[in-house]
Amino acid sequence: ATTLADWCYSYMFQGCTRLNRVTMTATDISASKCLYNWLDKVSLTGKFTKNASTYIEYGPSGIPNGWEVTYYENN
Repeated sequence: ATTLADWCYSYMFQGCTRLNRVTMTATDISASKCLYNWLDKVSLTGKFTKNASTYIEYGPSGIPNGWEVTYYENN
C-alpha cells in the first residue's frame, strides 16, 4: 500500500524480536496512528528501507532506534 489508513499497521510486528529488515513502500503515512507501535520490541539492529522523500520518525512507531536506513527512489 502506498497510502495507509487509520490504525492499519498498529501493533503489526510488536514483539517480533527476530524481525530485522523492513521495506516501507508507503509514501503517505499521515493517517491517525497508522504505525503506532508497529515495530515495538523488534530486533535491536536491522535495516529499514524507505522512499527518500517519506519522513518517518524514529522509535517503536516508526524506524527502530539502532537500525540502518537505506533509500529507494520511485521509478
